[in-house]
Amino acid sequence: MGLGDIFRINEFKAEIARLQQENQNLIQNNQNLQDSTDSMKKMLDELGGFDYFKVKEMTDALDKEAHEKQIRLKYEYSEKQRIAEADLQKKINDLDRMISDRDEKCKEVLNTLNTPFLAHQFFYYLKFDLK
Repeated sequence: MGLGDIFRINEFKAEIARLQQENQNLIQNNQNLQDSTDSMKKMLDELGGFDYFKVKEMTDALDKEAHEKQIRLKYEYSEKQRIAEADLQKKINDLDRMISDRDEKCKEVLNTLNTPFLAHQFFYYLKFDLK
């Protein structure tokens, strides 16, 4: 084994020691962060912070549900309105047809009454009723 190999072994040992120290520092930092996280969670729990997030989540879910319900109700309303308008238009058309039919019948009756024979009988009855 040469002098260069001994020198390299010492470098490797120093590097291993440095990496072990760095690893210990990282483990300690990780533990400190975990302790801080646990402490913050405890504080949030004491302050009701987790309840806030639960309530916020529930509120968001209710807002979404209300929005969806509003959209569904608007659609149902427009469908009912469309059906009601169609029914109303049908009834209007039926009434227009009925009025037209009755108007035709009324004209027929008036034309029948305007014939000379009926006019003669009408005046004939008037003549006897006046005496």
